[in-house]
Amino acid sequence: MARIWHFKLKLRSRGRKAMKGFMRFGWALLGLIMTTAALPAAADWTGARGTVALRSDTFVSPDFDATTAKQYGFFFAGLQTAGVSRQSRLESMESGLQAQIDGQFSPSQTTLSYLNIRQLYHQEGFLSVGRKLENWSQLDERWNLGIYQPQFRWNPLRPESQGLTGIFARLNGDSEKVPWGLLLFGSMIAIPDQGAGYSVKNGQFESVNPWFNPPPKSGRFESTGAVDEFRYDVMKPDTNKIIFNQSFAAQFFIGEIGNGFSFQAAYAYKPSNQLSLAADGRIIPGNQIDVKINPNIYYHSVVSADLQYASDLYEIGVGALRDKPQDPEFDKEWTYRTFGQSDMISPFVGVRLGLVKLRAMSITINGPDEGAAGPKATELGDILQHRYTTTSAQAVEASARFFWKRHEGLTGRVRYTRGASGEFESVLGDLAYQLDSRWSLGASAILARVEQNELARKTVYSEYENNDLVQAGVTYVF
Repeated sequence: MARIWHFKLKLRSRGRKAMKGFMRFGWALLGLIMTTAALPAAADWTGARGTVALRSDTFVSPDFDATTAKQYGFFFAGLQTAGVSRQSRLESMESGLQAQIDGQFSPSQTTLSYLNIRQLYHQEGFLSVGRKLENWSQLDERWNLGIYQPQFRWNPLRPESQGLTGIFARLNGDSEKVPWGLLLFGSMIAIPDQGAGYSVKNGQFESVNPWFNPPPKSGRFESTGAVDEFRYDVMKPDTNKIIFNQSFAAQFFIGEIGNGFSFQAAYAYKPSNQLSLAADGRIIPGNQIDVKINPNIYYHSVVSADLQYASDLYEIGVGALRDKPQDPEFDKEWTYRTFGQSDMISPFVGVRLGLVKLRAMSITINGPDEGAAGPKATELGDILQHRYTTTSAQAVEASARFFWKRHEGLTGRVRYTRGASGEFESVLGDLAYQLDSRWSLGASAILARVEQNELARKTVYSEYENNDLVQAGVTYVF
């Protein structure tokens, strides 16, 4: 079965060279922050919000077999000073250090613990330095594709965008009636997606994380004609080659998103946020095949445009995006996936009915023409990842907010997504009961259904069909 790997770049090093690469990355990021932190502007954290929570995750599908345990408990903590709900063209630019960081600890399984640095940057006027979220493409963000910005994919069915890391310059025009401007980005650092944690023991991926779906345990080589056991060895990449790569992006915008007509167009040339995984295998004694996995970067160019009109009662718009990957560079003994150009278009329409907001949207993806290059494309093709997490699809979502007191009420959101050919269906739902200004109770659910065909196997849902999940928790905000 074809895989969609969300490879987690492990920066822990056993070797001196890799450790130097990690230290170089740390000093580079610290240097970016300190460059403008030395400027005479104090961080305004007046609206800062801290969060602590306790949460329980229960996998409810009777066919769930990713791990032996079906229920996990977590402690969560977060800090947010930078707002990212909407890209505002007229907002006064905050100054100082801004952050959006959260972490989770699992007492039962440390592999499920994480630290998610979505944003960490210093801003002084029009200039920002560090890791910062921007609305480069509404199409990309609506469908959680992770093309412009890297993603936090601890739970691949609920990815979150993380900011690009580098230097940002926002040059706004002087018109307050029709805001317009230019956003520029450049960097020598490119941080890939942050995926689920995993563990390899005796050549096999251990079943310790329900959100890491391991590659096949066995396969057939033409030379033997028999089904042999795979023994995996994930090679430690050169951190310098993965992290230290040039990126450039630019965006022109006119109008205010959510207020009348707005248009934006963007271009980027940068490493893909998803690493390319190459494989090589050789037969060893004992009916086993030694499979090495070698991660590497590859560049792609992206161009996109979004046009929309929005009022208090309705919104309508369309987005388009072209993604043109370059082939990764591997030595001739490696087998890897190749991707062709993809063209996407996504119209949407939304309406407000009282307290309820409704939105319907679709996406059509033409491409990419995927192939496998290398001497063992037939034998190891099922190990190689696909480019995107979804195929062409339609989605409907509804959200509501009902408060009978200032700090007491209900908020909810549900989204139904269906593959254009019916190859998959998914439902994501969230419900929160605000008790007062500090405390809230919450619940969420993830349900998925997947057809057993080749088109469905190109989506992320094929790997997590049995990961139907119900979450419940309590949150305190300070």
